[in-house]
Amino acid sequence: MTDETPQRKCIVEAKSLYHSFVTRWEKESDLKPSEIADALTDAFDEYYEIEDIEDGTIEFQSDE
Repeated sequence: MTDETPQRKCIVEAKSLYHSFVTRWEKESDLKPSEIADALTDAFDEYYEIEDIEDGTIEFQSDE
């Protein structure tokens, strides 16, 4: 039996995208996997402008 919840589907898709992204950046840069993960964390935080997630709210700010 597989977990087909929306959250699990999102995780599986994100892992697939992450794999493609990391593979490319490992080949095209001198970044280590942990540095790539840190950069992606920063990108995620900037995308959602996460400052303090203790209250459980995420404020989305579009780049447009």
